Amino acid sequence: MERIDYTVKLLAADVSEQSTRILCLYTGGLPGDCAPMPRDPAPAVGAPFDERFAGVLADATQLNPAVHDGAIMIGRRGLHSAYMISGWSFRLFAKSQTFSIETNRGSAFNSCIAMSMIDGVDVLYLISKVGAEKCVRGKSVLL
Repeated sequence: MERIDYTVKLLAADVSEQSTRILCLYTGGLPGDCAPMPRDPAPAVGAPFDERFAGVLADATQLNPAVHDGAIMIGRRGLHSAYMISGWSFRLFAKSQTFSIETNRGSAFNSCIAMSMIDGVDVLYLISKVGAEKCVRGKSVLL
């Protein structure tokens, strides 16, 4: 997880003040509490999530600036598999009860906290002008 945190920190260092990104990392099948928001043209999926991700994201945004809207889904088949980009612009609608866990800090933050409690979801990262936050099992920490 340290390598992933490092990749997110690299991305966060290059985010403009008005650019918010949500990264949802999961293991197994795509979580059921999300839905794609189709984009045309649609950026390719299947690239590894590693230190080159900022460049992949820049290329995707250049192809279609609307990919910034929604979560970027990053999945792996199993615990020993590498994370790969599996989708751009996903809406998150986890039904988890989070009102007693964190105070309301906006829809992006609340979506990340709720989604972090879904089975199969490993971690969510919220990158914004505040910095990068890591959400795991209903808790958030600033990176």
